[in-house]
Amino acid sequence: MKTTYAYDRYYRYDELTAVLQGYARDYPDLARLTSLAATPGGREVWLLELTDTAAGDFEEKPGYYLNGHVHAGEVTGSMCVLYFLDYMLTNREDPEVRGLLKNVTFYAVPRSVPDGAEYYLTTPGTVRSFCRPWPPVGEASGVVPRDLDGDGVIRKMLVPSPYGVWKKAQDDPRVLVKRRPDEAEGTFYNVYDEGVPEGWEGGDLQPAPPVYGLDLNRNFPMGWVTNDKLPSSGVYPLDQPESRALAAFSAAHPNICSAIVYHTYSGIYLYPPGIKSRAEADPEDMARYDAVNDIVRETTGFTPLCLKDDFTGDSTDSGCTDDFLHFGLGVFNYSVECWDLWARCGIDLPFPNFGAASDREGEEWCRKLYRWVDQNGLGEYILDWTPFDHPQLGRVELGGVDPKRLLQNPPPRFLPEEVEKHTRFILRHARTLPRLVIRQVKTTPLGGGLYRVEAFVCNAGYMPTQGLNEFLKSGLCRDVTVELSGGDLRFADGAPVREIGQLEGFSGVNSRYSFFGVDTAPHNPAEKKVSWIVAADGPATLTVTARSQRAGTVRQQISLP
Repeated sequence: MKTTYAYDRYYRYDELTAVLQGYARDYPDLARLTSLAATPGGREVWLLELTDTAAGDFEEKPGYYLNGHVHAGEVTGSMCVLYFLDYMLTNREDPEVRGLLKNVTFYAVPRSVPDGAEYYLTTPGTVRSFCRPWPPVGEASGVVPRDLDGDGVIRKMLVPSPYGVWKKAQDDPRVLVKRRPDEAEGTFYNVYDEGVPEGWEGGDLQPAPPVYGLDLNRNFPMGWVTNDKLPSSGVYPLDQPESRALAAFSAAHPNICSAIVYHTYSGIYLYPPGIKSRAEADPEDMARYDAVNDIVRETTGFTPLCLKDDFTGDSTDSGCTDDFLHFGLGVFNYSVECWDLWARCGIDLPFPNFGAASDREGEEWCRKLYRWVDQNGLGEYILDWTPFDHPQLGRVELGGVDPKRLLQNPPPRFLPEEVEKHTRFILRHARTLPRLVIRQVKTTPLGGGLYRVEAFVCNAGYMPTQGLNEFLKSGLCRDVTVELSGGDLRFADGAPVREIGQLEGFSGVNSRYSFFGVDTAPHNPAEKKVSWIVAADGPATLTVTARSQRAGTVRQQISLP
């Protein structure tokens, strides 16, 4: 796919900002850059809006929302969003791209947590979302991650112990295997992040809890729970400026029909619900996810999974963006776990447990990972176990994989193919949005200066004009309206503006295969007729305007003789 910029690294904040500012400067008829919020670190949460303004304003078209990442270390998502914007602008004259820019507004937030991402990209450390201590009390006690050998990576640390659980495999010492119950002789280790023990007075060694444990993706209102149940959720929903800004933006743009929020890693597309099972969700909405899931498979090769039923199971993952968008705002959305490392290694992850079922299976996973690394010449991301004189623990060994640049995000040489596949998906998914059309306008003279004006308004898109049925249930959904205006019209029958409810997309046209062939059964209307009787004293130019929160605004002019 043709682009202008290179995708061989992960952009830092200044470079990302320069790219976005350049788009707004160079394409003023297509792009508009604003800030949703300023972070405590003085960085902006950028929003780039993208559409062909010659074909209609930003808010007058169905919207597609892209969020780069809500977890600071999952920087692959930022590059996915930047790649999509680059592709659309570089190929703006391509018929497919030109059609999407004409009919859709893309709202892109490449980096929701710029402070955390900058920390992640410029230090050996990791952070969940924010560089703000959480919980904000007490000192860390236990092994605190530190880059001891100065190589810029915090790996693993083997600490010899008489009650150590791990040992090195004889055939490949890089691989750690579990100590057998009857093994009494040998060298055994406990494994910690490379680091230093704080508050340790000898004896048993424990890992320290994370300093930056607050999670933006547990801070949204839908299903939010208190910290005693989910310690990363915050004091109250939307108590962080970044989450508050994202929620306010989404709620203020009811034209957003579909969204994609990027994460890493696993190689899956997750779809709601997450706070309850599929069986408890709207069946028509679930059927639409099922249909689009086929596009996921065809364009990315990733596996679509239902959040609750297939991924999280009984664990508490609530207060997330996906449920907020789906249930709170009625927006069709995916949370994408980029970087299908495990599939590349030949590992079939068992969801919803998301972990090895046995020690032997876990050992085999490790072996497959190392084999794949060797086969692909990625030795630079592996450090063999190397002796190190620890100032507090004595002789330890440092080594293992680079967790940030191999596990959590793809090595740069794999980044172009990773970001490209998700753009291929969006190009098809964006074509499923509702599309309001004034199919025909008829005028009939009735005599005496009276005319009947009839407008046939339809939805030519896949999704209905309300998007998901959850939007209807939210109480935020307004009817589609059709208005007749222009000249010095006098309405002899009815008001200028008519409410016509919602229009079904072709996803809801009840078509089926049967023993007797195929047919179309009764269904909600995808087209409605609106008529007025008006009086005009002479020739006049009239405008029929159809408006929908989700499907946009369209107009058609007619002339009275």
